[in-house]
Amino acid sequence: MNTDTKIYERPRQAIISVCLAICCFFVGVQYISAEETRLLGIVAFLLGAIFLIVTVYVIKTPMIILSQDYIMFGTGNFAKKEIAYPTIESWSLQNQDKHFFLHFKKNAQEDKDDIKEIIINYNNVRKMDRQVLIDALSKKGIYQNKRK
Repeated sequence: MNTDTKIYERPRQAIISVCLAICCFFVGVQYISAEETRLLGIVAFLLGAIFLIVTVYVIKTPMIILSQDYIMFGTGNFAKKEIAYPTIESWSLQNQDKHFFLHFKKNAQEDKDDIKEIIINYNNVRKMDRQVLIDALSKKGIYQNKRK
């Protein structure tokens, strides 16, 4: 039984979000005790809770899901969209390897709404998952575009 390969974002923003949540909780607890600042304390405490919820969501939601038949994006502009491997022509790295491009095959009847490429912020992909992504594309016959 094959399982989907999940590629996650680096938890760089999550660390900042946890620090902000801790600060908000600390301020909230301090301000709730005084009658004059109780409302501000409640707001700070709730803001800290929101930061923690967002952090858990970012850490647990995969950025890319590699299935046997398709690639599905968990976050970004293409969230929850399945892209079949046969529609992808090649991939490339650009801008000092900061952006990972997926180039699509050109159709005979192109619409204005057709997607020509998807850009993935390669810096946000965990280092151990970068090679997994490239290997999965290579197994499906999708190789690096050398001319771009």
